[in-house]
Amino acid sequence: MEWKINPQRSVPVYQQIMEQVVEGARQGELLIGERLPAERQLANRLGVNRSTVSHAFEELVALGVLTRKTGSGTYLNAEILKDTAGDWRYFRNPKNPFERPNAAGIKRLLQRGTVIDAYTGELPLDLIPRIALPNFSWQDFLQAEQLEDELGYLPLREKIAVDAGVSRDEVLITAGSQQGLFLILQVLLTPHTKVAVPLPSFFWSLPIFEATQIQRIGIPLNANGLDLEILKAKVRQQQIKVLLVNPNFQNPTGWQMSLAARKELVAFAKEQQLLIVEDDAFSQLSFPGTPILPTLKELAPKQVLYLGSLSKIMGTTTKIGWVIAPQAIVNRLAEARTQLDFTMSIFPQVLATTVLNDPTFPKQLASLQEELARRNHEARLLIEKYQLGQAWPAKGGYYLWLDEIPGGMSQNFFQKMMKKNILAAPAFHFGSPSAALRINTARLNEKTVKKFMENLGEILPAKD
Repeated sequence: MEWKINPQRSVPVYQQIMEQVVEGARQGELLIGERLPAERQLANRLGVNRSTVSHAFEELVALGVLTRKTGSGTYLNAEILKDTAGDWRYFRNPKNPFERPNAAGIKRLLQRGTVIDAYTGELPLDLIPRIALPNFSWQDFLQAEQLEDELGYLPLREKIAVDAGVSRDEVLITAGSQQGLFLILQVLLTPHTKVAVPLPSFFWSLPIFEATQIQRIGIPLNANGLDLEILKAKVRQQQIKVLLVNPNFQNPTGWQMSLAARKELVAFAKEQQLLIVEDDAFSQLSFPGTPILPTLKELAPKQVLYLGSLSKIMGTTTKIGWVIAPQAIVNRLAEARTQLDFTMSIFPQVLATTVLNDPTFPKQLASLQEELARRNHEARLLIEKYQLGQAWPAKGGYYLWLDEIPGGMSQNFFQKMMKKNILAAPAFHFGSPSAALRINTARLNEKTVKKFMENLGEILPAKD
């Protein structure tokens, strides 16, 4: 296969490498199971940095297109291609479908460090709980590996199982909740299966749907949450098999599904044999006074596959999530992960176990909840003061959904925000045409929240 880069194209080099891998597979120039050139070798051949090749390979591994074998190399993935070989048309679009609009400009602003960042989807460093780690030796980690099987590190599974009221054999540890979702879509569903997804939703921004060829069907959110009547109609009309939903402090709107709606949803799911995948990454970040509602998993244990995560509390680099599901499904997902060579490191699993068992963790979590509520409230007051739009009520998490922004939300408006050195995620990143922004208020302190709202107000059309 001839590897080459076109410097005249506006497409970043790592994306051109990604395109060549998939196009090579489609044309038969790369064979299923074939080993790719070593990163350093390919970088020298293309005249680029090794990190660029590494970035491209890592993206393709995350998508399941490539797989790595420790000590052996990087290979074209037979498992993911066996049902889809020859149908990689979505990669041929010169506008990379896996990259959000303005991604390059956003990255430059964030790297520059001068922007007020309400865009990034994680806590700022100063709000992440401070957990004192015991002194680990290399031998400690080697010994911990003896307690790890294909489902993950046993002490961590046991802790999660106790907290969730399930058997440890129903818990699969994953490298973040997105890996759990990918395994569910890839292993349990066939290509072109129809899956219901709320609109707006962060699910719309994930590349795993293209990688697995799963078809998304949008279900609108309204002031009361997920429109169950539209969901019911579309499930019956379009033979939808799965619903993806995060009922606790939804990303991006912060909405929480009521208990009545939860009961109505699971009753309908049982009636229609609708599988529910419940993403519950924000459940531990409820604001003080918010009622703790049962999860969908608790209401319908056999109907719901549950995704949990520690990343929204301890940072995305933690890369620890879990799937709670019937034992047969957990075993099937674990077997598929082994075949895909999605290995789990023992290090984050041991650290996550330490965090969850730390006696100070509940108190620090309570303090974090109070601070998140305070920052959200302060942002809402300034939105009202400057008449910036309509803020959806949130009872937890760290997102504020600013809707009905005067003048609408467009690429041009977002460009103006970037020029003003303020960043928040526009609605079109979440599959919605709404005049709305997702604002991560956790990243706005007393000083920056006022400046952010003032700058946002300066972009809006002049009031009559």
